Amino acid sequence: MANNRMELHGLAELRAALRSLPEDLAHDGAEFVDDATEHTAASLRQSYPVGDTGKLRAGVKSSVTHSQFGVVGEVKSTSPHAHLWEFGTEIRSTRHGWNRGRSPSHHRDGLIPIAVRNRKTLNGKLIALVRSQGFEVSGVL
Repeated sequence: MANNRMELHGLAELRAALRSLPEDLAHDGAEFVDDATEHTAASLRQSYPVGDTGKLRAGVKSSVTHSQFGVVGEVKSTSPHAHLWEFGTEIRSTRHGWNRGRSPSHHRDGLIPIAVRNRKTLNGKLIALVRSQGFEVSGVL
């Protein structure tokens, strides 16, 4: 296959280039997105404590939407208390003055850091997929 050249200056350009690839490459790319989405959700569930009710873990939802324009993977933490675990709290007390203490932050183990790490891995796989078809990818990603 002839060597093609593609210079990208951001993720938007990578996404646009991936949409113009042949169907088999789009299928492979979609599988990468499916896998990354499920891996992100599973990692977040594992990161959350079981707790008394299990609602933090049960609140992790994922979905993958396929359309003619691409594939979008989404992971949400729908538990109303997820932010308390991820970001922590200051010292709290009830209105009667009873001390409820402080909850530590778990910001390194929360949804955003997990998603950022997995998105970086996903982007690397997508770039390798494009390169495997003879494209040269350069630029800042």
